[in-house]
Order: sequence, then C-alpha cells, then structure tokens
Amino acid sequence: MNRFIVAGVSIYFASMSVLAMAATPVATRAKMVSGTSGPGSAIHAFNERLRADMMQINKDLKAGKLTKAQAESARAQVKSIRKQELVDFKTNGKPQLTADQASALNSQLDQIQSSL
Repeated sequence: MNRFIVAGVSIYFASMSVLAMAATPVATRAKMVSGTSGPGSAIHAFNERLRADMMQINKDLKAGKLTKAQAESARAQVKSIRKQELVDFKTNGKPQLTADQASALNSQLDQIQSSL
C-alpha cells in the first residue's frame, strides 16, 4: 500500500515538473518575439539585406567574379556592419535603431552592394 502511495506522489510531482518546464519556453519565446524585430519590421528587412549580400558574395565567388581575397574582404565588411548593428542595439537598450544609425548602416551596405 505504501509503495502505491509513494509511486502516485512521485508520478504527480514528475508530471507537474514536466508541465512547468513545458510552459517556460513559451513565455520566453513570447518576450523574444515581441518588439520591433519581427517579420515586416525595418530591422528584419535590414537583416535580410545582410543575408542577401552574404549569399551574393558566395555566388560571385563561385562564378569567378570575385577572388577569394575580395570575397573574404566583402564578408568581413558585412560582418562588421552586423556587429555595429548589435552595438547600436546595446547602446539604445533595445533592439531598435535610430534614424541616423539605420541610415549609416544602410549606406555602408549600399557601398558593399555597389562593389559587387
């Protein structure tokens, strides 16, 4: 009889801990998704431009339009722009860019795109 009680209590606590763990990521995801970085936002569009530039660099390298050194230099520039975006987020205290910051980052990306 005591074994059944201990087993029942153990199952109860195990199921409650599983439910608690399952509920936690949902709340965390909600915090990360909310804000101004979702699909359709300016930040999302900017990051899509970064990805597109990286893919274009790789295509141009494979097609022979860029040398390996040129491709590495262009990749380093794109990565530098992304790092600056993250620094700006940290400076602003939230994942948002001021108009001046966005303009500066976009002009840097424009320079890279014109060189490709």
